[in-house]
Amino acid sequence: MSHTPGPWNWRLDAGTWYLAPGVLITDYTDGTPDGDLIDRGNACLIAAAPDLLKVAIWAEAALAPFSKEPAEKSGIANLRAAIAKATGAA
Repeated sequence: MSHTPGPWNWRLDAGTWYLAPGVLITDYTDGTPDGDLIDRGNACLIAAAPDLLKVAIWAEAALAPFSKEPAEKSGIANLRAAIAKATGAA
């Protein structure tokens, strides 16, 4: 699965959050309390997604050869699952 490459940035324009380069538009008219804060939080998280995926892929490759304990293997498995979910392989 491909995605719009980063960097992504969010901005507020006339009450609507725009996630550049045109990936997502949200506004706070959904009727939820603090909808604007939720939209801003969602926009920030989504804007960070390309960077988070890049670091997750790097971390999995760097740490997997050294994981020997069950907890470490579980952490690597969770990392792999997150990468698969982000790339559409899950």
